[in-house]
Amino acid sequence: MTEKGRIATGNRRRNALILVLCAPLLLAGCVTYVRPGATPAMRDSDLGQCQSLAYRRAPPELQTEMVSPAYVTPPAEWCRRHHHHELCRYEPGYYVPPEYANVDVNDAARNARIDACMSGRGYVKKVTF
Repeated sequence: MTEKGRIATGNRRRNALILVLCAPLLLAGCVTYVRPGATPAMRDSDLGQCQSLAYRRAPPELQTEMVSPAYVTPPAEWCRRHHHHELCRYEPGYYVPPEYANVDVNDAARNARIDACMSGRGYVKKVTF
């Protein structure tokens, strides 16, 4: 693999990791709850109560998970002609350690409890972009 290819692969892997880690943050601002006749203050109060209940029943529980396994890059050789000679450079492969991230394993259960609580109070989830 060429150096340019290795950099591109590393950039794609890094961008995918950033997307996976940031997607929930991007989507969090796009969802709201609506109920006919409810003011924003009423909605915020109800949401706060539902969140408090959900956090008591499903508190944050962080676990460290591997988000990218370890790998070894392949060796590479670059050659170019210089006057009447060929100049070559060799780079051995190298070890890239695994990457880890902390993940809240109760996040999905907590969000489901919040949704159920808000639904029980007459709210409907509305997605806006």
